[in-house]
Amino acid sequence: MTQRDMAEGLSTTPANYSKYESGATNISAPDIARIARLLGVTVGFIYGERDERKPEEIQYEPILDELQSASYAGGLEPGDVSEVAEIIRMKARRRAERQGRA
Repeated sequence: MTQRDMAEGLSTTPANYSKYESGATNISAPDIARIARLLGVTVGFIYGERDERKPEEIQYEPILDELQSASYAGGLEPGDVSEVAEIIRMKARRRAERQGRA
């Protein structure tokens, strides 16, 4: 994901996002949460915590529900939810395969 992508996801400019990365500007708590969502990680992960859950233990349904809500709000095109859901499932399968759990 590029700085431009991140900036768009945070509704800011690439220049402002660059200041976040360099530490020249403090990041608000809501923006940290948005960054975590954009990157598909937890806020704790951003702060250095590790997610020790196995891929099969991750609850994907809340993620899919959020995607569906975004679709209803006009944030996604029809079919985007199922496409993103398949990507999530594929990533979980690949992660499990890499970790020898397939």
